[in-house]
Amino acid sequence: MAQLFSFKALEIYPLKKYQSLILELKSSSIDTTCINELEIFFNWVCNHLEVNSILITSKNSIFSRGFDLHEFKKKSQKDFEQTLNKFQRLIYSMFFLPQTIIMDFKEEAREAGAEFGIGADIRIARMGAKINFDHLTRGLVPSCGGVGFLESIIPQSFARRWILSAQNISAADLLNSGFVHEFYDESNLNLSHNYLKKINEHPPIPRIQTKRSLLESILPRIERALEFESKFSFAGMNLGDWRKIVDNKKDQFSSARDLSKLLKFSERARQ
Repeated sequence: MAQLFSFKALEIYPLKKYQSLILELKSSSIDTTCINELEIFFNWVCNHLEVNSILITSKNSIFSRGFDLHEFKKKSQKDFEQTLNKFQRLIYSMFFLPQTIIMDFKEEAREAGAEFGIGADIRIARMGAKINFDHLTRGLVPSCGGVGFLESIIPQSFARRWILSAQNISAADLLNSGFVHEFYDESNLNLSHNYLKKINEHPPIPRIQTKRSLLESILPRIERALEFESKFSFAGMNLGDWRKIVDNKKDQFSSARDLSKLLKFSERARQ
């Protein structure tokens, strides 16, 4: 099928019989190019109401293992924070897009890759998929929806355990929490296209208005998350433990006292 954009990190092509678009991530890592291209695509698609649905998936069996921290390590702290803010805003914008968004995690989704799925309306995965919010393992604090947005779509008890343990989430937890709505195997590999087919049968105006109505009840919480997530996460990541993990210097982690000193310094600077 013909691609709609000449992107480096994404492949986007139409599935005309369902008035859908397929978006495939080319790499298992989310880098600056990927984020910038997602922004261009979302800005474009919000003005194309003739598109009923979007399937977001990957070209490979792995959906995403999260941020490309080797690339991000080259950024200044300010640029790093701006990149995270942009990705958070992209996930936030997915709640408002008029299209119904389906996310296929395939066999693996970790860290920012799992966060990306929060903005989808329907999330599916291959049976046995490894899905986790392992930000802490990489020295990161969830800052793109992994706290505030996540708690708006699943019970907080699940989110708390998943984030603080950073372990692979069981299939039972994924289903019971509502984070993954359905698994597929060899017997139903067309699950995502079955959803696209069904969505195409809905009249567009009721579908769009229903999605907007469903957003209203959680809107105050996700709007508040835009502010508090970055406030807490950036303070912790400013000490650079994630950079030390990338450089294999885990023995040089900052202490809790270091964070206390940083917060006191920042408070004095604001006065």
